[in-house]
Amino acid sequence: MGAKVSADVGGWALPTWNVVSGLVESIHQGLTRTGIHVRIGQHTTVRLRLPSDIGSLHDVRIGQRVTAKIATDAVLLGVPGIRPGKERWNRWAGRIVLVEPGPSANVITTKVHGESWTLKSVEPVLGLERRPCAWDIVTIAVDPARVRLVRQASDDGMRQFHRMAFSTQALTGGRVWLKGRVQTLRQVPTGWLLSLEIGSAHVSALVSTEAGIPWSWMPGAEVDVHVGQWEAWVKPYGLDTAPMQCRLLYG
Repeated sequence: MGAKVSADVGGWALPTWNVVSGLVESIHQGLTRTGIHVRIGQHTTVRLRLPSDIGSLHDVRIGQRVTAKIATDAVLLGVPGIRPGKERWNRWAGRIVLVEPGPSANVITTKVHGESWTLKSVEPVLGLERRPCAWDIVTIAVDPARVRLVRQASDDGMRQFHRMAFSTQALTGGRVWLKGRVQTLRQVPTGWLLSLEIGSAHVSALVSTEAGIPWSWMPGAEVDVHVGQWEAWVKPYGLDTAPMQCRLLYG
């Protein structure tokens, strides 16, 4: 885990993103915001705050390994006793391990106490009246809204799901329904969002409707899902009811 770099003027290369990975510990879903806690390293938790709409949701599951990136200008530093940022931000005790000069700002590499991974910052150390140097003790703060979740590559289960859906339709020439199970159900500003397990694949289905959805879609319920080339449909499993069109999001 470390920082990715991009070329800057004058032949310099400044780090632009810190990249870290870990396991999802908890998910707190709201109507407009979703909070995700990711365990990084031995004992550090990174909190993310993402919009709950379908455009930014990543179908994250507890226990899933994910990758997150943090811009170097989002990593704020302060001397002990100085608390940069706001009350609900990520905040850790750490120290500086390296200071590198840059064309417009120093690049400061920090290490969270008790961890082996590092975070780079291009921000000044608040409260420090001299040039920062290695071994300086600092407080590290990051706004949860500035932590970006990186979409994971589709897993083998999702590829198998796609092959099964489309190859079966090619053979039959008709609409094929795949059996799935509802994991979670919640209302979002644009409709209802179902987290579904279909075989070994996990997808989210957004049903855009102002009306209520069938009570048979509660968590644990079985559903039929049809995935076509241009559209997707979902309906309660085994019931002779009209399917509802949906949008699918793959994790």
